Formats: sequence, C-alpha cells, structure tokens
Amino acid sequence: MEIGWQKKIWNIKKIILYSYKQNQTTMSVTLEILKPLCEREFDPNETLKVLRHNPTIYWSWGVSKLANIDNKGLLMKVNGHHHKGYVFVTLGYEDLYKVHILSTHGNLKQSFDGIWFDMLTEVIDNRIERIKDYVV
Repeated sequence: MEIGWQKKIWNIKKIILYSYKQNQTTMSVTLEILKPLCEREFDPNETLKVLRHNPTIYWSWGVSKLANIDNKGLLMKVNGHHHKGYVFVTLGYEDLYKVHILSTHGNLKQSFDGIWFDMLTEVIDNRIERIKDYVV
C-alpha cells in the first residue's frame, strides 16, 4: 500500500509528458544532463524522509513536482527565494549525496558533492531559500 506522499513521486514518463506539453525541448535537454550525473541506485523515498524531517524547511522550497529518475536520482521542481527551477539529488559511490541545481530550462547551474545525509537539507536550503536575517 502506498503512502500519500509516495503517490506524488512521478515516474519519468509522466515528467516527460508534462514537460513535452509545456516546452517540447525542456525535458530532453534535462534528461541529457541528468543521466551522466547519476551514479548508484538508492531509494528516493528514504531521501524524501530525510528532506521532510523538518517540514517547515521542506515546504518553504515550494516543491511542486517530484520525479524518480531510474532509482538513481530525485528531481524536485522548486520555487524558492534564491532559486526557481530544479534540484537533482543523487547518491555517489562513496555513500555521500550530490546536489545539482538546474535552471527551469534544464541547464546545470551549480553542483555540490560530498554531502552527508544529515547535511542534505541544510545544503539545499542554503542554496534555494535561506535568508540570513531570519531568526530561528
């Protein structure tokens, strides 16, 4: 039985169809960029649990779409304060995460690697949403 948030993870066919309807070239460019960034298989649902551990931070990113890329990457469409576009999370062979920031057109803007699971949320939040003046 699927949990509600597991139903929201799109398979690659749905995201291709969605992007095809919006812009015929966007997803094909994105897939060409995403495949070489993938390393090893992992369970994106477990990674989502880590990212959603602090729901306030996760939802501040404005995540509107999720895609499981062949169990080798988690693609999120975000609408944050500093970044509007895609965040692609992969797991490297050394069991450390890699975060790739992509534009809305699928161009690779920035990559971070060597991220332990407990730092994943902070690294993503620093890049797409966090404002220094906020008091915690």
